[in-house]
Amino acid sequence: MILRVYTPTEYIELEADTKTTGQELFEELCKCLHIQEHWWFGLAYRGTEKEYVWIDKSKKALSRFQNDLTNLLFIVKFYPENVNELIETVTIEHFFNYIRILIIKDEISCPADIAMLLASWALQAKYGDYSKEKFNQEFFHKQSLLPDFLSNQYKINEDNWVNHIKDLWLEHQSLDKEKAMLEYLKLAQNLDMYGITYFNTKNVMGTETHLGIAALGLYVYTKDDKLNPSFHLSWSEIKKLCINGTKFIIHFEDITEKFTIRTASEIMSKNILVLGIGNHKLYVRRRNPDPPDIVKMKEEANEMRKNKLLMRSRKEVESQQNSRKLQVDKENDNIMDSERMLWHEKMNLLYKNESEQELTNNSDIELKTLPNVDSNQI
Repeated sequence: MILRVYTPTEYIELEADTKTTGQELFEELCKCLHIQEHWWFGLAYRGTEKEYVWIDKSKKALSRFQNDLTNLLFIVKFYPENVNELIETVTIEHFFNYIRILIIKDEISCPADIAMLLASWALQAKYGDYSKEKFNQEFFHKQSLLPDFLSNQYKINEDNWVNHIKDLWLEHQSLDKEKAMLEYLKLAQNLDMYGITYFNTKNVMGTETHLGIAALGLYVYTKDDKLNPSFHLSWSEIKKLCINGTKFIIHFEDITEKFTIRTASEIMSKNILVLGIGNHKLYVRRRNPDPPDIVKMKEEANEMRKNKLLMRSRKEVESQQNSRKLQVDKENDNIMDSERMLWHEKMNLLYKNESEQELTNNSDIELKTLPNVDSNQI
């Protein structure tokens, strides 16, 4: 069967057997997308409550998910504590595209001034340096640059925000695509909702809450506030996570007391557990020396960046040399044009003088050849 899997910017069609597992499909996708840092990503579909149901680690055959294979998504599953942890350019680009969509869709809350600065970084990453000739007002109006709520909430005049973003874009001149994407992510990671996966939950008293799972730990929020957590549990405080039906249970390192959160379904409990265990493993791994394969990956990525930088420097030098050559050629052409003009002026002047001299000589000849007239004959 042919499966269509959607990324933030495209879709990929893969041929798979019904006996293929979710994990095998995920591994094949990573190969197709040239992604080695597979631990950040996952394969999921939307559940009945629009939640993500992850199948990238599933040993089950795809035939078990037959009804959910029409909307498979390859997306970010886990977040680094700092975007500088991302090693390869292709990984950075997938994060950039995914986070950008979340911000545009208002799934990550973003103030107006930060949204405009992010838009300018996005334009630099996608199109390179700003050019007045290439990017007119119509170009900006066709772009999805800002969250929809900004224009509705603040009644921002379109031309005003376009001009402001344009000015910000001009400040990023000469920055290459990867650096622009990293600057975007560095700014985005400071937003309150960045890197947090939210679940609608209840406490043991039945009060509605939100549970947030992130790189540094678990957060619990009140029903109407996803920006300011009521409290935070670091992964270093947590000993074990487990589920029992619709109960998500947290065991602590130093105390025997447990903390229980109620979920809407057993599927949601499993998703919370998957994300919790995965984030905890990454938290521990970051605090240990890199294994040999990661060390090698970083070395290769750094070497590739050095080569890119060297190639770019060479191109800039060649461009400058070509520019200077064109300038010199232009100056030489101007000099030659000036010399030609002078030569033509001299030749015209010489021709004019010769013509006048010839006229004078002809006059003298005419005077000399006139017959002598006797006055008596008059």
